[in-house]
Amino acid sequence: MIIDPYDPLPRPRAILLIVGFCVAIAIGPVCWFAGARVHTRATPPAPAWETRAVLDGDYTKALEKHIVESSPVTLALRGAYRDAWMGLGLLDTGNAVLGRGGQLFFWYTLQAPAAFARDRAARRALLAGYRARCEALGVRLVLVPVPDTASVLPELLPEGFVLPESRRRLYADLAGEAREAGIETVDLLEAMRAWRRARPEETLYQARDTHWTLTACQRAAELVAQRLTGLGWLDAIPRASLRAQPAQERPGLGDLAEQTGLAPDGAFGSVIRDRMRWIAVFVRDANGGERPLATDEPDAAIAVAGDSFADIGFVPALCGHLGRLVDASGVLPAGGPRSGLEATLMRIERGELRVRVIVWEAIERSWAEDWWHR
Repeated sequence: MIIDPYDPLPRPRAILLIVGFCVAIAIGPVCWFAGARVHTRATPPAPAWETRAVLDGDYTKALEKHIVESSPVTLALRGAYRDAWMGLGLLDTGNAVLGRGGQLFFWYTLQAPAAFARDRAARRALLAGYRARCEALGVRLVLVPVPDTASVLPELLPEGFVLPESRRRLYADLAGEAREAGIETVDLLEAMRAWRRARPEETLYQARDTHWTLTACQRAAELVAQRLTGLGWLDAIPRASLRAQPAQERPGLGDLAEQTGLAPDGAFGSVIRDRMRWIAVFVRDANGGERPLATDEPDAAIAVAGDSFADIGFVPALCGHLGRLVDASGVLPAGGPRSGLEATLMRIERGELRVRVIVWEAIERSWAEDWWHR
């Protein structure tokens, strides 16, 4: 049968084709407006309306990214596509690198930290400045650098892979910089290695997430509390009446699992999910009532400033070990090593906080990224 390209389609077939085309075009926006939106770590926020951004096209570009990444259609199609490649054993996991025993790593935490040496002078100047600001405010500062998974679990790196020498030295180098600036520093890397030797059965990092487990979080909080007690920094800080809730657990999807793009409810959903555990702390009042520990605790004499590790259970764990209120308004996930500390210091300078001790959490990998010129 020879089809003449200039011969019009029969009317029913033409109507069906037009309707099918319109449905295919409309299904994405309709699902986005009518269905539940997807919110993952990869979902960019909706842009704010600005006349200049609308006129030059920046608003439309940002809105497009937000709609695409928050659409259930995108999630379903991407998940089906990635599941198919995973089934063939050919999945490119992007930013996530698969190690031994199913452990995932961020690829850039396995590379030489190129920006670390370049930014050394800027870092040292900022560290000296932070110490001077704290001294002027009468505030004591302790740095708690949190090591990357690869630093604590090198035996789970991909077969035959060896960390570059500069990456292996990174934690010791950053801790040394802080000490040179006169900042009290808690060495979590050596502590975690000691915990691993003493209790190899304990899991310190999530298998499919970059963050630590509740076990590691509790141990780190205990170590910090011991250091603050030993320094005498808690002597003049009154205790609070607190109640820690027993640990809760639920299945969750880690940030590295999200990087793979596999469907959470697909064929490999059980493979990419972790068991997430967390605790909550409640503050008792004089009348016997209680309330959850707030992020903003203006009466707290201790503040935690930092990134996402502080947000993953560290604040309530530290409260429990200190027996004192802790302000967490300076915990800014994905804010890098500086943002939370800057925010906390500015609140103290404005008189909004009466903090005497700042526990500064910083992630090893963030220390080597381009945060020191922002």
